[in-house]
Amino acid sequence: MGLGDWSFKPGLLYNTKGGRDDVAGTVANNGSSYTYTGTEQLNFNYVEVPVNLLYHFPVVIGKIFLGGGPYVAIGTSGTDALSTTATNNGVTAFNSTSTPVTFGSAVGDFKKIDYGINLTGGLSLKSGLLFGVGYSTGLANLANDGSTLRNNVISFSVGFTFL
Repeated sequence: MGLGDWSFKPGLLYNTKGGRDDVAGTVANNGSSYTYTGTEQLNFNYVEVPVNLLYHFPVVIGKIFLGGGPYVAIGTSGTDALSTTATNNGVTAFNSTSTPVTFGSAVGDFKKIDYGINLTGGLSLKSGLLFGVGYSTGLANLANDGSTLRNNVISFSVGFTFL
């Protein structure tokens, strides 16, 4: 929705956010000590509502836009995949699991609501073709176990506008 050089750009998105973490440690099991290393991959699916305010600078080939605003997202599903390699006395074992994430308030669950701030910019050509780049930083701590887990996303987009 245009307001001169300014525009209001709300949205409704379905997107995936997540990240990877390297894990390592030692665990005791049945009197034996195992050293393990591995990777945990968390993926969250969200329905997100961004509300951005943009300023447009005219250039010869179209308009450059810059702006930002808040977003709120509701978690719909996700996966927690863990791959580990454990070693004990020269014996190596591999393990890989993938479980659905649980949204809730218990330890081990993840918070369902995410919110944060968007920054966006790009180029809108006179032909209607649009190129954009964005950064979103989550303000909500999604972990319930005392640790800190926030979404930070870099995005790239290509689109077409009919206005």
